[in-house]
Amino acid sequence: MTKIFFITVLLSSSSILVAQTEALKPFILKVDGRERIYYLHIPEDLPYDAPLVFVLHGYGGNAKDMIPFTKMNSIAEKNGFAVCYPEAVLGADDAKSWNVGYSNYDIDDLKYLSTLAQNLQKEYKLSPKNTFSTGMSNGGDMSIQLAIKRPDIFSAVAPVVGCLMNWLYEESSNSPPISVFMTNGTKDGITFWNGEVDYPAKPINGYLSTPQMLKYWLDKNQCSTPSESKSVDINKSDGSHVKVEKWKNCDSKKQVWMYSVINGAHDWPGSSGNMDLMISEEIWSFFSQFIK
Repeated sequence: MTKIFFITVLLSSSSILVAQTEALKPFILKVDGRERIYYLHIPEDLPYDAPLVFVLHGYGGNAKDMIPFTKMNSIAEKNGFAVCYPEAVLGADDAKSWNVGYSNYDIDDLKYLSTLAQNLQKEYKLSPKNTFSTGMSNGGDMSIQLAIKRPDIFSAVAPVVGCLMNWLYEESSNSPPISVFMTNGTKDGITFWNGEVDYPAKPINGYLSTPQMLKYWLDKNQCSTPSESKSVDINKSDGSHVKVEKWKNCDSKKQVWMYSVINGAHDWPGSSGNMDLMISEEIWSFFSQFIK
């Protein structure tokens, strides 16, 4: 099985979350002559210059389904930030996906997401310094691309079961340090822990293994010894546990977090697969370290 075959799986949601989803109406932003869809959640009485978090769906998924799946709206309500769920374009393979090198080659998603972030910052008086991106699978891959290509807009990223494509790695030598939080499963059958060299699509040539990706970010951010390392295994019935590692004292003044889900699959912890923690809450905890 290759990485591109990803369908969003939703668990049953509370009536409150379902109501939130149904209440949200899609917004439209026209970029390069194409109408692009996104959903936006702005908590009531959100203060001026509040943070903005992008949540990107995976290959074959859609923006609306990510709302109850990640439960990020509830976290935004508690912590005072706006959350945006952009949607990718339907490709020739009849699946919505972000252009990270293995589909939708003619779509400039980097431009779309960057333009969208800047428009939302201006229209809703959101913080240009505190804009972040997370996403699952293909959405995680796109978040990594934003970190490398547009760190001027997205000041930290948190990809879940994402990867660093080889083509992007080869173009990233001059990119600046940026704080990154990775969550990957050692038994992931879609984003392989050991990477993939002979990728079936062209013109890309695979992606780094998770250990290689971690080393890349540690080197980029000049990190040495982790300031925190522990194992989390609260739920004994999910067949997995989480190895938590945090590098908070990097010479670059940035941070790198790595949550390795031992025996974990292609999941969003807390919503599917591992139930030792709610990864959405951990993601906000990470982003909140960098509020300026």
